[in-house]
Amino acid sequence: MIYLVHGENPAAINRQVSFLCQKFSRQRYKPRKISAKEITQDTWQAIFNQGSFFDTTNNFLLIRNCHFLAAKIWPKIIEACQKQNIPGIFYSYQRLQAKQIISLFPRQNVFLGRPPTSIFKMIEAIGQTDITAFLKQFNYLLINMPIQLVLYWLKRHFRKLYWFHQQQLPKGAPWQLAKLRQQATKLGFQRTRNFYQQLLQLEFQQKRGKLAEGMEIALVNLLLKDYYGIDGKG
Repeated sequence: MIYLVHGENPAAINRQVSFLCQKFSRQRYKPRKISAKEITQDTWQAIFNQGSFFDTTNNFLLIRNCHFLAAKIWPKIIEACQKQNIPGIFYSYQRLQAKQIISLFPRQNVFLGRPPTSIFKMIEAIGQTDITAFLKQFNYLLINMPIQLVLYWLKRHFRKLYWFHQQQLPKGAPWQLAKLRQQATKLGFQRTRNFYQQLLQLEFQQKRGKLAEGMEIALVNLLLKDYYGIDGKG
């Protein structure tokens, strides 16, 4: 029983991982949680050595950030799980592209968390002449998604735009890069950088409990300020 849970929708990933953990828990399994960053060619065997956590019965392996695993380690860990009858959940908030890795898992045990289409509609509306389209999508997401996820997607997108301006192109299909180039050009480097910095600042203030107006209002104010200008005039 090995599962791969990956994709770019953190909420969907968390739900699926939680569901699988509860499933194992009902069978009286207990998790051994490990970050993929801790697993190397030299250390992976220690997970399964005698005297380890798995000497006791009914335990399963929970590997987070599995996209950090080296390609050569994937089949070794999965083979070890199968030989020792150890269930495993491998999960990542990034989409894995390598077919040779995905093919190691039974097709029915692979879960891909795709972002909601409303996210892309909101992102595509950024920088348009009329702010109404953005606010409409933004409002819809606030009703249907936790504000932290909305912030996550905004930060993620502006990080891509920022590094695009720095000539460090993200991975993506040609049409995706073309859209990113178009939006980056429309916004300009200064506007992109300022927006990204302010998103990071809002997150920092919220974590410190200094965002009195709340994240929803803070994000709306940031968008209105960006659209109308610092002095509030169009």
